Amino acid sequence: MHKLALMTSGLVQTAYIFQYIGVIIVVIGLAYLATTATSKLYQKSLGNRHIKLIEKTNLAADKSLWLVELGDNYYFLYVDRHGIKKLDVIDKSSLPLDTSGQIEKKSPTFGAIFKGKMYETTPDNDQEKLHQ
Repeated sequence: MHKLALMTSGLVQTAYIFQYIGVIIVVIGLAYLATTATSKLYQKSLGNRHIKLIEKTNLAADKSLWLVELGDNYYFLYVDRHGIKKLDVIDKSSLPLDTSGQIEKKSPTFGAIFKGKMYETTPDNDQEKLHQ
């Protein structure tokens, strides 16, 4: 009888271990489903927005440059702890876009665009001067 009691208590302990493992699996599964559902709802809410943050570059801990799409324009913004300053507005139609609305890969580099904004060639003497 003593052997039977030990065997039964071992089986009961094994059953409890499997129950705990089952509960852990169910909890992890429910957490996964909740995360997936929340993510899908969040993505749906983002799809209806008219303002999109295209890119953000940190300059320092409290300073950054943002490129924001709003309607048919891109806004180049400077953000720091004192507020937001608009640096430039770029019309979307002036950018070389492919059929999906993305900037073409063969488009000029940022350096070339920046240089074009800073310097202009005058037709009279073909000298570059600072664009004011």
